Amino acid sequence: MSSTHATPHKRKGIVATLLALAVVLIAAMMSTGTAAANPSWNSYPIIGTHDIPGSQASCSKPQGSGLPTTANCAVWMVKTFTQETYGTRGLSLREGAPAGSTPFFRAVPAWAFGAQASVNPQNVWETASGCYWNVDAANYCNITNTVYIGTNPMSSIETNGGDPRFELALIFAHETGHAAQAQPFSGGRYTLGKGGFPSKTTPEDQPDCFSGAFTKYGVDKGWFDATTARTEGGQVWYVRGGTELGVTAHNLNTERQRYFELGYDEGLSACNAMFLARPIAPWTS
Repeated sequence: MSSTHATPHKRKGIVATLLALAVVLIAAMMSTGTAAANPSWNSYPIIGTHDIPGSQASCSKPQGSGLPTTANCAVWMVKTFTQETYGTRGLSLREGAPAGSTPFFRAVPAWAFGAQASVNPQNVWETASGCYWNVDAANYCNITNTVYIGTNPMSSIETNGGDPRFELALIFAHETGHAAQAQPFSGGRYTLGKGGFPSKTTPEDQPDCFSGAFTKYGVDKGWFDATTARTEGGQVWYVRGGTELGVTAHNLNTERQRYFELGYDEGLSACNAMFLARPIAPWTS
């Protein structure tokens, strides 16, 4: 007479097999992400958020070396600009932070902390800090002084035919402009559409200007092509336009381009002049 019940030995074997399969599947998710769809994603695990510390060595590697390489080069450029511009003041909101500190940068994959972020208003909130992130966008969180960027725009930038390091650096520079707005010297009140700004787009206009000043710095350093950087940088903001994920906090595409060019041509002092009550770099002339 046969039995439908597995013996203890068989049950242990089944459990072990299932556990092994689960480990293999999780490992594959963590290491490859959506690699089959886009090989450049395969270096960022799809669970959790991931530090982008910045690395000069990444800038010497060939394009197509993966998202972390591209992102680390872009972050290194922005950090270098920030440290040279702000010196020992830095852009840190943490008490006791080392002199010259800059914001932190983190990549956000599709399943950050196990919850999928799609589009607004379905941002993923990290309850321990109160920050949020979105796989389809970039944002700055003043609570932790961190710039978050989704792997979707990162991957799109890497494969759109332009210079991915330059375009990604522009986005990091824009978000770092928000970090400057959050500092005590700028009133310490970076709140979207609030805080006494003259218009709802001013909080975004200043960072567009900031990215222009950064680009000119990069040209002077030899990072970017002096004959094309101004035009290409302006086009990045023109194409991205005023609406992101249904939110119209940014200015019109022509204005975004104009503010970028203003920062490129006149530096951070021009960004200050946009709103003198909240200077983005008050010691510039």
